[in-house]
Amino acid sequence: MMELSSLNRINRIKNRAQQATWREEFKRLKSEGKKIILYGAGAMGEFYGEKILKGREDFYAFCDRDFKKYAEGVLGKQVLSPDYIIENKEECYVVITPLLPADEIMRYLIENNFPASHVLPYIYGRIEARQVLYAKQYFEFPKLYPKGKAFVDAGCYRGETSLWFAKWCNGDFSEIFAFEPDERNFIHCKEIAENNPDLKMKVFQAGVGKSPSVARFTSLGTTNSRVVKEVDVNPEDSVEIKILSIDDIVGDSPVGFIKMDIEGSEYDALVGAEKAIMRDKPLCAISVYHKPGDVLNIMDLLHSLVPEYRFWIRHYSFNYTETVLYAAI
Repeated sequence: MMELSSLNRINRIKNRAQQATWREEFKRLKSEGKKIILYGAGAMGEFYGEKILKGREDFYAFCDRDFKKYAEGVLGKQVLSPDYIIENKEECYVVITPLLPADEIMRYLIENNFPASHVLPYIYGRIEARQVLYAKQYFEFPKLYPKGKAFVDAGCYRGETSLWFAKWCNGDFSEIFAFEPDERNFIHCKEIAENNPDLKMKVFQAGVGKSPSVARFTSLGTTNSRVVKEVDVNPEDSVEIKILSIDDIVGDSPVGFIKMDIEGSEYDALVGAEKAIMRDKPLCAISVYHKPGDVLNIMDLLHSLVPEYRFWIRHYSFNYTETVLYAAI
């Protein structure tokens, strides 16, 4: 696995032994009366907080610049202001959880004389490698993108991929059609659309599928939100969402790029985009790790729609997630 990762020319984590001993470190710090704080109370903070608690360990609290909007706390933990950890730096140890602003957070802490030794490396120590991978994900083949056409961002999460797309193609696109059914994530997407009018971004609070319909959806505010079968989930743990077809939404707009990462609904969503795919033959970047068989099934589907397509596969994580199938002329 390490040899495979090295093909990306990523500097590997220098102290893997330290990464593997986080439980012991947490116990030692707590026995010394120290407070372990997760910096970032959003999706990634909640994700790692759950991992820590499920790992039968604990932490003191979250910290977030927007601490006021978390008045009720997260995962039963209070959310503190950054001022708190600066003022109590001798007893606070921080785990930085967000990916994109991690360097900014680290600079803020150092500039405010927070000890670098009090920033635990269990997540931040992996961020350089993750940033290298995530910066490429979905955006590997600029010469294969027919510029000046629309971008379809299916599963836009919090809107960052649309921003990355615009930068990747140097703004040479006509418009963006973005789909995000999770209510909390959708709010962030709308903010990005409103704050970046040059994106010409139309955001739909809906999933994508074969045809217009409704579906049950687990709305977690994370990347794991997904369409579920009613038999697989308690109705109280899911919400009803709209499902739209990409063909119905894009209409006659020429499509140059379709990106999909929608937690196992990719095949049906591509069926609902077959008119645009056959007409425009866009570059496609489709996640294929959610369901067994998706690599071949989705490749077969795209090949049946556009026999001229060629295919590439790239992988963007150090575990089984984030495998992307590319199709292009």
